Amino acid sequence: MEFREITKDTPAWVIKKGISALDIVVPGYKVGLIFGKRGRTVNWLATESGASMFITQDQPVCAETSQLLKISGGSTSVAKAVRLLLPFQSEKGDVSSVIPVPGDKVGLVIGTDGAMIKHLKKESGAMMYINQESRDVSAFDKPLIIMGPQDAVNQAESLVRDLLDRAGERHSQSARGAEEEEVTTAPKSLKWPLNHSVFPILVRSIQWTTTLRISL
Repeated sequence: MEFREITKDTPAWVIKKGISALDIVVPGYKVGLIFGKRGRTVNWLATESGASMFITQDQPVCAETSQLLKISGGSTSVAKAVRLLLPFQSEKGDVSSVIPVPGDKVGLVIGTDGAMIKHLKKESGAMMYINQESRDVSAFDKPLIIMGPQDAVNQAESLVRDLLDRAGERHSQSARGAEEEEVTTAPKSLKWPLNHSVFPILVRSIQWTTTLRISL
């Protein structure tokens, strides 16, 4: 079954009719948007929905020619794939990219009341959103979807990666500082003379403590 346009009602219709395969006509100027850099976007769409998805290339890709996006699988998977495609209603020349954001860094990228992601959108000129319902739990990553003109997407990618890299560096420095503090505050040595009656007990205790040294 072939669609030239999908709406918010299409996923429910797919489930109701038990549709297990459909083709969506994709204008040439949207092919790059759905395919994404190195195919990352269409691969994410397929993984996230559980449906099989690929774009036919029976003719050269250009703004004037359309291609078919073929979707197949169970009706639930096909419906989810269609639902995920709804935000991809773009202007001519837009492209897309997907960046996996570690689950513990999602709040950093979004910011308080969405302040950070609004800043990233303003600085780059790209549209961005995080799909927090991602079922990919291999590393608890959440996909950050970026869409817009090529230059804007490149700028957004750079800003996001810099933000995540800085956060990683701060975490590493904090961990190193904690380790150094633990070492410098540990007892350095015990001075002789020691009470001979407690020495055997002390030796047994030292066996459990690697940071102690006895100076005789």
